[in-house]
Amino acid sequence: MLTADLTAIARQAAALHGQSEASNPQHATAPVLALGTFERVGSNWLSDSLRATMPQHNEPFRQQLSRKHPSSPHDRVPLELAGGLGDLERHHLTCALSDLYGRPRHLVKETNLFFSTDTTLALLPYSPVLVLTRAPVGIASSFGRGRLWQRWGYAERYAQVAVTAHSARWREEFELLLPQEDPAEPIALGRLIAVNALLLARALDGRAHTVVSYEQHVTDPAGTMGRVADLLDVDLPAEVQPQPATTTADPTFATNKPKNELIADLGRHTAELVTKSAHDTLSLARQTLDPQVTATAARWLAGDDQYELHEPVTRPRRGTRPPAEGQKVPLPSYCPMAGVKFPPRAGQRVLTLPGRGPV
Repeated sequence: MLTADLTAIARQAAALHGQSEASNPQHATAPVLALGTFERVGSNWLSDSLRATMPQHNEPFRQQLSRKHPSSPHDRVPLELAGGLGDLERHHLTCALSDLYGRPRHLVKETNLFFSTDTTLALLPYSPVLVLTRAPVGIASSFGRGRLWQRWGYAERYAQVAVTAHSARWREEFELLLPQEDPAEPIALGRLIAVNALLLARALDGRAHTVVSYEQHVTDPAGTMGRVADLLDVDLPAEVQPQPATTTADPTFATNKPKNELIADLGRHTAELVTKSAHDTLSLARQTLDPQVTATAARWLAGDDQYELHEPVTRPRRGTRPPAEGQKVPLPSYCPMAGVKFPPRAGQRVLTLPGRGPV
């Protein structure tokens, strides 16, 4: 269903860097794709662990393409109805893809591409894929601690993804999974987690990939990181003692605090809503999607029972900064030319420059 120009751009960018199906994999320059089943699946830990050996790209498709770009995850228009790319969009996308290739190999992290997942994978056809997974309860706990549903505007995100699910391209398979309504946060989050995992499993069906589980990382960090390093053929820096975690205003993305327990700061009722919503979405998907796809997504989203539930502790909100007092900024005026000078208007301040006089 991809437009021909996107496929041509993908091949052009790969050929510029000597990458093709016949390339020697030991000298490949195509970036490694780290794709999450959702946000908060340990992608920051992976990036920090590999930062010394691999250049990083943090969500270039989701954050750097405009909302109206047909290959952006935020675009509501199905790709085949977008009318093709203009010359400037083709040039922009070709340059952006080319920047992702190189030696040493780059890491491209994308955590929730939703309906643009197959597009992104097609744009990088020679990239090895790491699938970062985490149980829905763990994701919901991280969202709750950081108030991410509100901060990241996920109510609007749900509405945007639901619109796409009901479009002509996707409605046959996904319309039932994302009703166009305003569900409670735990229910909406469970649906979105399941749908993104299903879309990723669907797009990767038949393509080699490696799963990196958040739960496995917590219980066996050295073994998990060693497996990733062997897969990517990179040398990791010598292990160092973790630095004490410092108190920061927003520790959402901090990776300097060691984790050795699977604890979810969720009330039991909220955890049950998230789990049930994700499972119900997977059950509905079995009516419209290939059984292999739904089985893969279900494996990726397993593990809620591994978490110990703790009632969330109310954290004090950061005080709002008082508004700054309005500062009077001098209005610019032209330097006198050929003896012509305009006097300042009433109330206008005159700016005097050293050696230049009033301007």
